[in-house]
Amino acid sequence: MKIRRRSIAAALCVCLVLWAHAAYASVSAPDPPGGIQPRWTTLSSIALSMTYSGGQIHWGGSISGNSSVVSVKAIYTLEKQNSNGAYSFVGDWSFSGTNAWLDSSGDKTAPLGTYRLTVAVTATTRTGTVENTSNSLVKTFS
Repeated sequence: MKIRRRSIAAALCVCLVLWAHAAYASVSAPDPPGGIQPRWTTLSSIALSMTYSGGQIHWGGSISGNSSVVSVKAIYTLEKQNSNGAYSFVGDWSFSGTNAWLDSSGDKTAPLGTYRLTVAVTATTRTGTVENTSNSLVKTFS
């Protein structure tokens, strides 16, 4: 009887150790190179940039789709952060193209501060599949 109890206790300890190891491994697994990447089905990348010079914000965006993409539409929105942390509308721009990529850029006269550039993207494939997604970039100019 004592041996049976010890065997059950040992088996439970082994199970507990294995469970704890599996739980730790699933929580502590490292991010893939470059951090967590978005999972798009029709898009390859969305890259945003912002610079400031001469009292203007210069922004740019580059959107790439896979070979099945036949059109890309993008709406860019620029917002300025207020003293309370909220963002206020500064301007927006709309672009579209009939290729698997779309490069866009623009300028806006604006004071120094923290700005958020957001792009809302719609990509359409030759089979009619539509993917909607967005990306943002926040930068402070002082």
